[in-house]
Amino acid sequence: MPLDIGIALGQDQDVHNIAHYAKVAEDLGYHHVTMIDMGTLGQEVNVMMTVAAMGTKRIHIGHGVTNPATYHPGAIANATASLRELTGNRAFVGIGAGGPYGQFLTKGVLIRELREAVRFINEYSAGRDGVWRGDSWHSEWIRNKSKYAGQSVPVWVAVAGPRTCEIAGEVGHSVFSIGMDPTLQQWRMEQIARGCEKAGRDPAEVDVWIRTQCYLAESKAAVKREMEPYAATATWELYQILKQENPQVIDLRKRLDKAHPGLIDEFKQIYDHWDPYWTERVGGPQTEYTTQRVIDFFLPSGTVDDVAEQMDALKELGIRGISSVMYSIKDDLDMLERISKELMPRL
Repeated sequence: MPLDIGIALGQDQDVHNIAHYAKVAEDLGYHHVTMIDMGTLGQEVNVMMTVAAMGTKRIHIGHGVTNPATYHPGAIANATASLRELTGNRAFVGIGAGGPYGQFLTKGVLIRELREAVRFINEYSAGRDGVWRGDSWHSEWIRNKSKYAGQSVPVWVAVAGPRTCEIAGEVGHSVFSIGMDPTLQQWRMEQIARGCEKAGRDPAEVDVWIRTQCYLAESKAAVKREMEPYAATATWELYQILKQENPQVIDLRKRLDKAHPGLIDEFKQIYDHWDPYWTERVGGPQTEYTTQRVIDFFLPSGTVDDVAEQMDALKELGIRGISSVMYSIKDDLDMLERISKELMPRL
């Protein structure tokens, strides 16, 4: 089965150009487009999603990602259900626990709150009663007027460690999982399956999308500088997980040490020199320690053959598709066209 490809847009887009980017992606055959939710750095995510929706007819549109700390889950569900009406069922929620940089919070929600938020959105967006922090609400307009009453808006959960993976398996529709490494993704899919088992679900019900940054070029070395920021961000997030002392993470460290001896030490160098100001920006102290091996672990780059080889290795795991961020790619519209014309036929 071929892999689908979606894109993620970030700080460089605004209400004046977002419709153009979304329409270009739609015309080029991309599955979805997501909008970053960093309220202190970029424009409001729901406005951006709405503008993109009004300029397109087929492409799916979602958060990339929002969180239940900045927004009440009812606000997330209501906004996305409204967008579902506007687009003819093309909207989805992308959600995670939340991170401090670029958002209106100093730390994310507790894992149990993320699970409760996803459950609430599942129920509320279908017009049913949803419970959040002990209080119950339902939407009168969804229940009585929406053509999609009884149908939940799809919720895509951003996963990293074992607990977020289990939540996705228990209550999510799809996941965003950062990284191109098959060892990491196999481990995460096992944790997702564990959550599915708890909820009595078939793991095949949960689509896994790899969040990455795809860059086609004459060589990996030619684009290393533009790949470093997102690879460093992904490293910082993963290393927080790898520091944990629980059986699942210990197992992951052993697998990574066997597959990539010494790589976790390279992750630590990036983590120790992390400066949040340079998140997803070219330059910064963390990128000095971002090796090509680290980049390859998280991101596909180089020739079409190079990138296709990395993606083919994930197909065998049952991956649904690739969601490629455009955050630090200078000629992003050109890259959208190249991926569509040169890579998609290979997948």
